[in-house]
Amino acid sequence: MTDYSRDRLGPDDEDRLPWLEPVEEEYEDSGSGSGRLLLWIAIAVLVVAVVVGGFFWLRGKDQASSGDGALIAAPDSYYKERPAAEAPAAGDDEIVYSASKGNEVESVIDTSGAAETPVNIDRPPVATPAVTPPAAKPAAAAAKPAAPTATAAVTPPKPALKPAVKATAPEPVAEKIPASGGSMIQIGAFSSEAKAKAAWKTLSGRFSFLAGLTESVVPVQSGDKTLYRLRASGGNARDLCGRLRTAGETCSVVG
Repeated sequence: MTDYSRDRLGPDDEDRLPWLEPVEEEYEDSGSGSGRLLLWIAIAVLVVAVVVGGFFWLRGKDQASSGDGALIAAPDSYYKERPAAEAPAAGDDEIVYSASKGNEVESVIDTSGAAETPVNIDRPPVATPAVTPPAAKPAAAAAKPAAPTATAAVTPPKPALKPAVKATAPEPVAEKIPASGGSMIQIGAFSSEAKAKAAWKTLSGRFSFLAGLTESVVPVQSGDKTLYRLRASGGNARDLCGRLRTAGETCSVVG
């Protein structure tokens, strides 16, 4: 028994080998660090929310306390009023369109806005330079004495034959092509024939291209009134109306 106890070492023996000692397991508390971090973040968010909420609450309280709470009465009168109806102004395009449809239009000619007729300026003729005749050639020298001519008979020359003259046909004359675009224009409608003729006299005096046209006054019945249409023919109606509209006058092609 004594020998056996010497060979085996007990737990309290000082000569026990260190690598045969039992190892105690160490547990690290890894969850405690992350939990504390989340707690501090939650506390910081709560503090910020309390500060921001208190700021807006105090601001709204100050604005609410600034008013006196008096009731605002609505006005007795209408706060929206419909504008008075105004008659639409008739433009030149509407007048021309209405006249082209055959409707009666009361026209007023503004002679002050018409374009002036161009004036031809007479220029002095250009003087042509004088042409000096060439100097006369000196007199021919004295004729030399004629040499003795032979007595041989000279045969008279035969008369030259004249070339035959061919008859030329006359050149064809270009036919005049009539102007397109209609031949009658209507300048306006007036309440009397005298006003229509006076308007034509004024217009033909201011516009030289109207002087060669043939004017006519056509009475028409419009309801209980009689209107007198001033018309002119004898030219290119579209061209004439275009020139009159450029000068500010009313015009429409009717034929």
